[in-house]
Amino acid sequence: MYIFAAFVIILQACGTSKIIVPGHHKMIIYIDGKRSGKDSVEITRTGIPHKLNIEVKHHGALVADQVVKRKFTFVTFLVGYLTYGAGFFTAWQYPETILIDIEKKVPGDWKQNSWDKPNENAWDKSGW
Repeated sequence: MYIFAAFVIILQACGTSKIIVPGHHKMIIYIDGKRSGKDSVEITRTGIPHKLNIEVKHHGALVADQVVKRKFTFVTFLVGYLTYGAGFFTAWQYPETILIDIEKKVPGDWKQNSWDKPNENAWDKSGW
């Protein structure tokens, strides 16, 4: 019984959650104020109850932010039961995949390349 409980705890400690900004490139992901990576990041999934403050920046401008909390899951219950209650406090989990949707929070013009803008000709602009 104890060997099975130890096996379950070891398996849960190795699990990761993936934070993804789908369909976009050069998005910098910050977790709790620390730069964590570009476009996608992996974090430890299981642990004590905690919430993450996730920010996504593009060229230094904040384009999305989201708060994600660890939750009590069936695995939390199972580990808690097998460890005589210790897992009820130490085996909470983040979702397996966390998608950050930035389409709703960003003006549509930020992702359009200046070369692709319709009806704009550099020769027609009066700059002099």
